[in-house]
Amino acid sequence: MSFHLKQLFPGQAGVRAALHDLEAAIMTAVWDRGSEDVSVREVMVALRPERDLAYTTVMTTMDRLAKRELLLRRKEGRAWIYRAAMDRDGFLSLIARQTLDGLPEGARRSALAWFMNEVSEADAAELDFLAELIERKRGEREGK
Repeated sequence: MSFHLKQLFPGQAGVRAALHDLEAAIMTAVWDRGSEDVSVREVMVALRPERDLAYTTVMTTMDRLAKRELLLRRKEGRAWIYRAAMDRDGFLSLIARQTLDGLPEGARRSALAWFMNEVSEADAAELDFLAELIERKRGEREGK
């Protein structure tokens, strides 16, 4: 996967923190279809309740997402048919990894400490989940 995060959008959650608004809406519409192939027109119809977009606007944005390797596409007749190159969780994991990897030298521990503090204050269940992940990774390292 050669997708590389260019920027983060502060104050935005989930996919919208890493993609422009229309790109995020299109990716969400594609992910909501599961593993089904989708045409530009089908995405346009899915977005219609919230947005009145021109076909060419959706087509151009989907072309850009394909060039960034977030969408896979194939030609069917005269139309392009798309599907997500990775699932939503995979995308969010990639963004988290690229964000951590992009921190200045020495900032990773500070970022992890801040993250741990935020999780511990926000939700006890998330803290338990994080503890389970840590134990699982420790077990893997120790060969258990």
